[in-house]
Amino acid sequence: LIGAVVNLAVLLFLLNGRLRTKSTYRIAMLVSTTHSLGMSLLSGVTTLSHLFHGQNVMLVFFGLLTLLPPEVSDVILVILMIFVFAMWELTPASCLLQYLTLC
Repeated sequence: LIGAVVNLAVLLFLLNGRLRTKSTYRIAMLVSTTHSLGMSLLSGVTTLSHLFHGQNVMLVFFGLLTLLPPEVSDVILVILMIFVFAMWELTPASCLLQYLTLC
């Protein structure tokens, strides 16, 4: 909830023009904030866990999704997967290496 509130505040500052940055940084911050807001909201509904068994990897979801109709939960899971993996697939490799080095 805290992450969603902070990201929503930054998004509103970006859209209102209160946060003055260069246009290149503004676009990057807008994309990053929108992505983080979606991740924060979806993380409140479900949690993703990795399960390794032998040579197999499974993604296990648990949380409030079992209370929703199957069609709605499937849509939420697809959106969550896009949010989780798009960050790593759309970022150039040199940026990922730099990020991992800094961490």
